[in-house]
Amino acid sequence: MFRQWTRHGEVSWRHQLLSRRTAALGVITLMMLWSAPQAHADLWPVLDSHWTLDETDSGSTDVYDACGGVTGTRIGNVTIGVSGIDDTAYSFPGEQTSYVDLNRKDVLPASDPFKLELSINKPSSSPGNGLQYILSNQVAGETGRTILYENGGRIILSNAGTNILFMDTSLLSTIRDDQWHTITITRQTYSDTLDLFELYIDDTLHDSETYSTSLLFESGGTRNWQLGGPTGVSSRAYTGLIDDVRVYVPEPSSSVLLLGAVFLLWRRNRRR
Repeated sequence: MFRQWTRHGEVSWRHQLLSRRTAALGVITLMMLWSAPQAHADLWPVLDSHWTLDETDSGSTDVYDACGGVTGTRIGNVTIGVSGIDDTAYSFPGEQTSYVDLNRKDVLPASDPFKLELSINKPSSSPGNGLQYILSNQVAGETGRTILYENGGRIILSNAGTNILFMDTSLLSTIRDDQWHTITITRQTYSDTLDLFELYIDDTLHDSETYSTSLLFESGGTRNWQLGGPTGVSSRAYTGLIDDVRVYVPEPSSSVLLLGAVFLLWRRNRRR
């Protein structure tokens, strides 16, 4: 009896120690996840939308989302089949009636983390308007929408009438150089009250700013998102090439999934 009791006591003690170590490891891991600064690439990126802009059928105006989302519509004199950064691209002539309607009001999440990535090629000669909308959900006569635009060779992100991210011209003097450039914008949780916004061009960080978590993009609003300019504003239409528009979102509640895994491991050890 004494030997059996000692054996059971020893097993119980070991499992208690293992359970405590497992729980402690889970807590430490979660603290590292929550406190670690967010990187340019999201920790758990999920490709939510991808407009490859590789269509070559001139008899169709469909613009496909490779992720199976809503099909967009090519409008006006947008040229397809142009050599792109990856396969083919779309060429926009800088006309108010020539753009791509993505037929979606929720391209970018209103307040959740995301990563937007797209590539553009701007001509150095005859570059078009001074200010040109690349991706937006604003049309003539409206203000306060979300706009990714190019202004005199500089990339800027604006929301609700305020410019929130700027291209650093000391890192890249102009985007109007007949070269392909990949623009990446991320939104990540920074604290309980702040989100971190970052602008990368060709994987180089150009701007990093924190804004209130209450800053909302106009997702679910009254207007569809568009590529190449807002409807009815000739002075804002985009001139140049656009290719491979991607939107990534993080996997839902990654820290919660980890916590669940730690709990299951702790419970399994406890039952032994």
